[in-house]
Amino acid sequence: ESNIQVVVRVRGMAPGEAPPIQPILSTSGPHCSSINVAMEVQQSASAVNVAANSVQSSLVGDGGNVRERSYPFDHVFGPEADQGMVYQSVVGPVLNEVMNGYNCTVFAYGQTGTGKTHTMEGDLTSQLGTYSAEAGIIPRTLYRLFHTLELSKDEYSVHATFVELYNEELRDLLSDEAPQPLGGGKDSAGLRMYEDKGKGVNIQGLEDIPMRDAEHGLKLLRKGSQKRHIAATRCNESSSRSHCVFTLTVHIKETTSKGEDVLRTGKLNLVDLAGSENIGRSGAENKRAREAGMINQSLLTLGRVINALVEKSSHIPYRESKLTRLLQESLGGRTKTCIIATVSSERSNMEETLSTLDYALRAKSIRNRPEVNQRMTRAALIKEYVHEIERLKGDLLASREKSGIFLSPESWQLMQEEHDGARSQVEELRRHGEVVESKMVSLKEQFEQSMQLLLKREAESKTIRSEFEQKEEELQQILGQIDELKRAEQEERELREAYMRSEKRLDGVARGLRGMFYESAGDVDGLFSKLDRKAKVERRNRDLLAECQASLASISNQLEARVTDFGSSHEQFTMDLSAQLREFQVREQDKLKANRESIDQKLQALLSLTRSISADHQQNKGAIDELADAIRREGDRFVGACQERSEMLHSTCQSLVQDVSQSHRESLIGVRAGIEEMGEMSMNIIKLAKERANQDKKGLEDVRTLSSDTIHRELARLQTQNDQLAKLLVEEREKSTNMRDGLCKNINQMVMNFCQQREQTFSTAIEAVRQGNAGAQDDVQTFSRQHTDKVDEMLERNQSVRETLKEKERLAKAQRIRSEAGLNQSSAAIEQKMHGFTGNFFTVQQEDLEQARSTMQAISGNVDGIREVAESSRQSESRNVQLMRNDIEEGFTEASMEIQSTLEDVEETCEVAIEGVEEQRMLGNAFLDDTNAQLSMLRSNAQTYLTSKLLTDMPTGTTPQKRDWPAVASWSLV
Repeated sequence: ESNIQVVVRVRGMAPGEAPPIQPILSTSGPHCSSINVAMEVQQSASAVNVAANSVQSSLVGDGGNVRERSYPFDHVFGPEADQGMVYQSVVGPVLNEVMNGYNCTVFAYGQTGTGKTHTMEGDLTSQLGTYSAEAGIIPRTLYRLFHTLELSKDEYSVHATFVELYNEELRDLLSDEAPQPLGGGKDSAGLRMYEDKGKGVNIQGLEDIPMRDAEHGLKLLRKGSQKRHIAATRCNESSSRSHCVFTLTVHIKETTSKGEDVLRTGKLNLVDLAGSENIGRSGAENKRAREAGMINQSLLTLGRVINALVEKSSHIPYRESKLTRLLQESLGGRTKTCIIATVSSERSNMEETLSTLDYALRAKSIRNRPEVNQRMTRAALIKEYVHEIERLKGDLLASREKSGIFLSPESWQLMQEEHDGARSQVEELRRHGEVVESKMVSLKEQFEQSMQLLLKREAESKTIRSEFEQKEEELQQILGQIDELKRAEQEERELREAYMRSEKRLDGVARGLRGMFYESAGDVDGLFSKLDRKAKVERRNRDLLAECQASLASISNQLEARVTDFGSSHEQFTMDLSAQLREFQVREQDKLKANRESIDQKLQALLSLTRSISADHQQNKGAIDELADAIRREGDRFVGACQERSEMLHSTCQSLVQDVSQSHRESLIGVRAGIEEMGEMSMNIIKLAKERANQDKKGLEDVRTLSSDTIHRELARLQTQNDQLAKLLVEEREKSTNMRDGLCKNINQMVMNFCQQREQTFSTAIEAVRQGNAGAQDDVQTFSRQHTDKVDEMLERNQSVRETLKEKERLAKAQRIRSEAGLNQSSAAIEQKMHGFTGNFFTVQQEDLEQARSTMQAISGNVDGIREVAESSRQSESRNVQLMRNDIEEGFTEASMEIQSTLEDVEETCEVAIEGVEEQRMLGNAFLDDTNAQLSMLRSNAQTYLTSKLLTDMPTGTTPQKRDWPAVASWSLV
């Protein structure tokens, strides 16, 4: 037996939270074994019921008005303790017991808002593949468990369940099904608990999920925590409203000395209890008040169970609450249990703090009987499953024969589920055995291969050992040679000292030559910089040619657009003129037809009148003759007037067409002149650009030739200088060799001769190099002057070309303005002609109308006279009337024929005019198309001359490129 381990943790301060003014709790450090509570003297002694041998009291403070009580526990963590300290001291050893095959329980108990959920869960996020710094017990346990299992190299499996107890109803937090309302009644949707004689309390239908790794377990924990009931109260913004149990089941396979596979099982229950709360202080109402009542009721039942276990009562009230049923094995059972009591140091929470400490102190007296879970071999496990299957088959047979004991549907369902589970486990074990046998065969083959490899390595080791002995002998020989080399090295050292003295003098000479080399390299860099500036000038000239080309293209495009606009307006004008002529033809035809119909009507009226006169007045022959003569005269006059109007209309149309054609020809002549002048201007620009390009090409060739000659001379001079230096070094090396031979004979005389000869030699070499540098400087100055002259000449030519281009641009703008003025004048003339034509046509129409009116009035007057004569001569003969009627019919027939002839003349004249206008429109369109083609050819030729036919300086690849001359900036003396 062993006592329950009890740990107390004082709530720490959250970030930004002010420390308590008068804390009632004190500890001797972040981790100790006792906690002190400061209490007022007037507080009733019955407020806490603590054994006298467990609690020590002492009076402290001024005047003895404060009493301090000390509570001893297994571990006490102050507010400074972090999550890692709590885990390492409390849960780490518990996890080791679980892996040894024990069932263990860790649960947090205390007032609401004291940090139970923070202690158990904490921060559930992962950082860089591990838990965060504020992670609680459960995340740290997951990572530590999988880390230990992976290091052990044993086969293992870890399963997890997560159940919530809310209002005395159980709910699976890992289930994927939608949560159903929990009512707390018999017919609610909560899970059911039942007791297994050998396994303790089980929950029916609870999902047991296998975990792949710690990340998977942390994901399951987050999933369940999101489903948990949490609400805000006055005491805690995120108060847990339910109890939660997170269970880890660990299966580890071991192999005994006999080769049997044994399964070791351990279980760890991590319980986060809801906090006890004062409904009046927390402000819980309605649903929250009911939740608080159910929480307090379950915690009171837990307290009664603890008291009964401490007092060793014969009856333990486990069944009064589902919480105590879940913790039955953890309180007085076969489980190793650890209680973490969380308390607050606020004076306002003194009553709840003392109550929590009292319960924790009482729970410390509870003794459990932890037992190691039975280790079962695979054969024993299969045998147990077979026995269970046989028992279930017997029960099934008895049920069918209606003999023996009948089972309830719930028991039958439970037994059926256990049977199915056992059968699946047997099948899984069988498959696992086959896999193990296959692995064993594979391992045997690997072992044989390893043995063969070991024998091969032993043979190689013998060979290497013999080689090592041979190399050791060679090493002894080399050591002898080293001694000889040391003696030679001593001699060489003396000789090297003599070399060093010579080398120092050579070093001084080389440093002077290095300075001259740097000056020459700087001059070459200046030459290349000058070439770069010349290249920039050439690129600028090319840009100017491109701008000229773009300007020419823009001007030609504008001219082409204006020609196109003129063609469109000319097309529209001719079409409008043709339409007006056709309308005029239709109107005149309609009017002449109307006149003819009017004459026919009047003729019929007169014939009817003559018939009436013939019937009634046979004796009015003379008057009717006069009437016929008058009508004939008026008809002749009307026909003559129509003939005159037709001729006038014909002449007007001809004049209009001639004026339009003349204006059109004048406009086209102006446009053609503008286009020809633009073409001449473009050719002048192209010719000027060619001349400018040839001049630039010639200037660049001169610059390139000058630069190339200068560079070649400088390179030749440097090559000559390098040859001289190389020759000097060879001579100095030969002289040093000769002097080394005679150095020992007469060292003083040799040193003096050596110094004099070196000074003379270096003076000669330096003078030669100096003369070469002076010549190179003169060449560079000459090149600079010639290069500057060429650049100035090219800049002057460039300025001249710019001024010429500006003048050409001004002339082009003036020509464009003149072309636009000509087109506008032509359009105005055409519009004026059309207005004149419309006025003349309207005047002729009005005159025709007046003439017709006067004719009709004359006819009406004559008819009235006829009526008077007929009235006075009723006695005329019928034969004369008949003759008169015949004459009238003939006269009107002739008049109708004349009108028809006039109508045909009008139609023919209008058709001729329309055909002439259409012909002029086709000719104008053809001229515009030809003009556009000429403009396109002009633009294409300009593009060709300014791009493909323009000669540029092409690189040959023989000009030396700018590069860094390798030179030793520093050297060390041997």
